[in-house]
Amino acid sequence: MTLSDIYNKQIEIADIEKELTSLKKEVAEEISKLRSVGTLEDDTFKLDIKTSTKRILDTDMFRNQFPEQFAKLFAKIGFDKFKPNKEESKNVLPDEDIDSVCSSQVSETVKVVLKK
Repeated sequence: MTLSDIYNKQIEIADIEKELTSLKKEVAEEISKLRSVGTLEDDTFKLDIKTSTKRILDTDMFRNQFPEQFAKLFAKIGFDKFKPNKEESKNVLPDEDIDSVCSSQVSETVKVVLKK
């Protein structure tokens, strides 16, 4: 395979990824429409809805409650990559304090599946 072939494959991949993004958006919009009118199933298919909750670090809350530790973490990670998570925060805060600067984030995954 030549560099030209690889370049063309990269273009092909980018086009497929664009189409995939478009299809995912279309599916999400159609599912949202169905849910808004109360359609959760029909004779053959149903919506499989899974909800999960996770605790994420709230950087504003962290900065306000623990400014010194926040500054230490900021200095350690650096401006360009500063998106601290719970694991990185363990370097400057004990576990019980980390939990106090976290908030819950709920996410939902919805798929159309065959009824059993």
